[in-house]
Amino acid sequence: MVQRRTIAQDNFDSEFRPAGPGRPAELVIRLRVRLLARDPLAPATSGQLEHFAPTTAAAHIGRLNDAQEYPFRCRSWLAPEFAAFSAKFKQMVELVWNNQLILLPPNVAESGDVLSDADYLTFISRRGLAAHVRCGFEIEFVPAGSASTPHAIIEAVRLWPKDDEIPPFPFRAFASRITNEDVEFTRPPGQSFMHVTAAHEVGHWLGRDVPASDPARFLHHIDWQKCSAYPDYVPGSDCEYGRTLSRRMALMGSGSLLTDYEAGPWLLRIRRHTQVLFGWKLIHRIHFNNFQVPISDRQKRVAAANPSVPP
Repeated sequence: MVQRRTIAQDNFDSEFRPAGPGRPAELVIRLRVRLLARDPLAPATSGQLEHFAPTTAAAHIGRLNDAQEYPFRCRSWLAPEFAAFSAKFKQMVELVWNNQLILLPPNVAESGDVLSDADYLTFISRRGLAAHVRCGFEIEFVPAGSASTPHAIIEAVRLWPKDDEIPPFPFRAFASRITNEDVEFTRPPGQSFMHVTAAHEVGHWLGRDVPASDPARFLHHIDWQKCSAYPDYVPGSDCEYGRTLSRRMALMGSGSLLTDYEAGPWLLRIRRHTQVLFGWKLIHRIHFNNFQVPISDRQKRVAAANPSVPP
């Protein structure tokens, strides 16, 4: 097996970090994001979409549309509050996407794939814990003027409603536009589970490395494929967010749970990093931490032959 430690592509980058004594193997997806402090007075075609006001009184005030084309009253950001928002954005998105998914390597060669004992050792952190790969996620900000090309460009809108103006519904964010209210856990109406809108919208950017015109370029809502086949389908309809409770609880539904659907980007990348195409299994961290994965005979043998592997 030939391991590729890093892969850089137009959709996102990734890094495979082999296990070491007491340190688990990790597959980290890194998304370069240009987060824009959106000026509500700047036309969409403008070359300058950002504005930082020195004070609230000097802020630009205008209206920007949400996903349903409803114009919401907004103002430009103050530099300190945008810095705080950016830090919160990174913190919350990484919090939701990190530390949920675990990949288990195949124990035997399947369909011609070769996984040597030396390769298998890169997934073993200690003898008493099953060989595995933790799936991680990192946001890397691309500042204005940087030579680095972002994977995602996301406008951050600062809502500024009038006291006597109540919109008919909350701002509906989309992949390229979120608001100052989207970096906290909220509870979808009528549901018991929590959701972070910014983490959901970032998820849309984790599609395939294909042209932007191809629907596969974006990771769609969890039941988009099935719902879009219905004769009466309306894009963005509630059906897309999960036709069952378990699907609706997913991050690409209306919740925060990472499922086999959200694991797709990591499963595709681990195959490219390792050249092992088949046999990978997915388990949620909660089940893995409860020792629901037994230590395989192969791991016992490989670990026994390598005294550097801790108990």
